[in-house]
Formats: sequence, C-alpha cells, structure tokens
Amino acid sequence: LNFKKKCTYRLWYHSFSTLMKKALVTVGTTKFEELVRAVDSPAFAEVLRRQGFQELIIQTGTGRYLPRGLVPHGQQAHAQGLLVRHLNFTSSLPELMSSCSLIISHAGSGSIFEALTCTSSGTRLVVVPNPNLMDNHQAELSEHLAAMGHLVYAAPNTDALMAAVDTLPSVPRVPFKKGTANAIASHINDIVLQK
Repeated sequence: LNFKKKCTYRLWYHSFSTLMKKALVTVGTTKFEELVRAVDSPAFAEVLRRQGFQELIIQTGTGRYLPRGLVPHGQQAHAQGLLVRHLNFTSSLPELMSSCSLIISHAGSGSIFEALTCTSSGTRLVVVPNPNLMDNHQAELSEHLAAMGHLVYAAPNTDALMAAVDTLPSVPRVPFKKGTANAIASHINDIVLQK
C-alpha cells in the first residue's frame, strides 16, 4: 500500500474500532483470578453478544490464570461472535476505558473512580468486590455507589456477572460528578469508626 492508502486505512480502522461496542474487564494492577475466570466463558460471551457487543478485552494483571476458555492467552481472535483479546497491563487504561460501553472492574477504589470519571454517561460499570481481601471494604464501597445509582455490582462468578450484565438495560445510571467524593469519604469514615 502506498502512504495515502495506508493513512486512509488507518483512519477507517480507527473510526470503525471506536464505533464497535466494546466491553473491558480490568483487575487493575493486582490479581483477581476469579473475575478473569468468570468472564472467560462462552456463556458470558453469549450474554455480551446478545446485547450487541462486538469486542471483549480482558486485562489479567498479575494473576497466574491465563484465559483460554474463549481464546488462548496472548491471541486475538473471534469467539462466540466477539473479537476477544487479552492484555496483562496497559499504560493507557483511561483511554481504553473511555472507548468502551461496558467496564467490568475489580472493586478497588482507584479503578472504580477512574472508570466513573473518564467515561461518558452512557458507559456502564459493573464492579466485582474481591471476597478474598481482608475486611469487606470493597463490598461496602460497591454497595454504597450502587445505592447512589452510579454502578451495579456482582459476585465473581459467571452466573452473577451474566445476571448483572443482563439487568443493565433496565437499571438507570446516575452520572458521577467529580466532587461527590466527599459524601463517599464521609460514608467510609463512618464505616471505619463503627469497627
């Protein structure tokens, strides 16, 4: 291809890829193998496909489980009608999040607030508290933000995640506005003082 054709192709591909309905699963900089296993299944991919998603990106972090239920780890291919790709880490997580219609994230506060502040009001967020962590701070934060209407939360198993994704069209999302962290910080302080 000559230079002009290459540029035209890149522009077309970039435009097309930004129009694709994408779902991102992220565990942040940690490991959360239960979450990665839960989304690495044909049944989960089918739920996404039924809702019009064309791409599933699974960010695996430092976990030892390597996805292979849909596509072998390290490969990018179509499975269950979705383009599926894996990555361990990315330096451009906010940009990746902003290109997605659905983010399924571990319930770390940094990842939650990153997703809430860098995405459009149409982007849906499902958070998954890690039950293996000490105390239940991720679940408490998830419950509070869900009660405020900013997200939906689910357990780290395929059935719970499929149910959460299935309910998203019927659950209105309240857009998160920067500056509302004071109420959340106050709620967290109340929880800490109760213990």
